[in-house]
Amino acid sequence: MSNTIDYGIDLGTTNSAIAKYENNEVRVFKNRDQMDVTPSVVRIEKSSRIIVGKRAYQLLYEDFENVDSGFKRWMGQSDPRYFKAANKSLTAEGLSAEVLKSMLEDARQATNESISAAVITVPAAFGQLQCEATARAASLAGLVQSPLLQEPLAAAIAYGMKPDALDSRWLVYDLGGGTFDIAVISTKEGQLSVLEHRGNNMLGGLD
Repeated sequence: MSNTIDYGIDLGTTNSAIAKYENNEVRVFKNRDQMDVTPSVVRIEKSSRIIVGKRAYQLLYEDFENVDSGFKRWMGQSDPRYFKAANKSLTAEGLSAEVLKSMLEDARQATNESISAAVITVPAAFGQLQCEATARAASLAGLVQSPLLQEPLAAAIAYGMKPDALDSRWLVYDLGGGTFDIAVISTKEGQLSVLEHRGNNMLGGLD
C-alpha cells in the first residue's frame, strides 16, 4: 500500500479541479458535464437540494438569491451566505465543502476508489484563519487527510521545478480568477520553499 497522497485539488475562486498522479502521469478528472474544471458556484433549491458547477453557474444572475460564487475570497470569515428559497445559510467553508464533495464524487465515479486524502492548494497570501477554514471545508467534504500546498509551489512543481535542483530559484506569478500571488521559490536540502511572497486575495480575473 502506498503511503503517498495521489490526489490533488485546486480549489479555486472561479473554477476548481481534481487530479490524480498515476503511472507517472497526471490524470485530471472530468465532471458530469465532461469538463476538466468545475465552476466554483453553488445553488440551493427550495427543497434544500444542492447543485454545484455548470448548472449553478448558468443560474448565477437569473437566480442570484439562491446562487453564490466567489466565496473563496471570504474563507475564514464567519458571516454566512443566505439562500432565500431554502431558508438556509452556509459559510464560505461550507460552500467550499460542497464544491469539494462534488469533485470527489466525480473522481470516485471515475476510479471506483474511496478517496480519503488529497492535497489542496491555497494562495500564498492566505493567512492562518483562511487555511484553517480550508482544512475544515476538506473535513466537511469527508477527507481525513488534506495537507495544504501554496499555489505558487504547486505551479512550480507542475512546470518542472525539482526539490533536488541545486541552488535553484524561480519567480512565480499566479493570476487566478479571484487571487493574485507572486512568489520567489527556492530549493535547499531537498525542500521546496517560498522565500518571499506578495499577494492580493481580492484581485484576479473576476476583476
